[in-house]
Amino acid sequence: MRRTSILGIVAAALVAAGCGSEPQRPPDVGTPGPPGPLLPLTFGSLGVSLEIPGEWKLEQGPAEGPLLAKITSGRATIALWRYPRTEPLPTTRSDLEATRDSLVAAVKTRDPEYSVTSTRILRNGSRRGVELIGTGSNSGFPRRARSVHLFAGGAEVVLDQYATPEQFATVDGDVFRDVARSLRVRQPSA
Repeated sequence: MRRTSILGIVAAALVAAGCGSEPQRPPDVGTPGPPGPLLPLTFGSLGVSLEIPGEWKLEQGPAEGPLLAKITSGRATIALWRYPRTEPLPTTRSDLEATRDSLVAAVKTRDPEYSVTSTRILRNGSRRGVELIGTGSNSGFPRRARSVHLFAGGAEVVLDQYATPEQFATVDGDVFRDVARSLRVRQPSA
């Protein structure tokens, strides 16, 4: 009888401890975290450098490329690619406009739902390239993306930055624009 009383008291205490407490919320793993300070990431032998958010997760790409790095936080991703080119790289405004049109057509072929928000020809200093901003899908999930294509050093270097449509404006203002401005491409070292 005494043993039954003790078990009853323990059971009642356990039930009381659970009453009135709110269920714990699972952690939010989809919202990108703060970027922290931007840190340099350099691929000297390939002639590519940029600054990346120091608090986000960095994964180096395979040695054989073309993916150099992927940086992620929540549902936001920055991917850096380098594609060696043997054909002449676009340098004039008309070359870059034709390249832009080809890039938009290629994206729409891969993702017929892709919608272009804006494009920009980049021709300041040694930076020659094209920027596309639009909304489409990635593996079936809606994404808004900024894609910067720079042509220099015998290569096309692509910086893809994407997030959910709801998160894009914030992440773009807090992270993506600064990372894109920091991207530099030069002749690879021997």
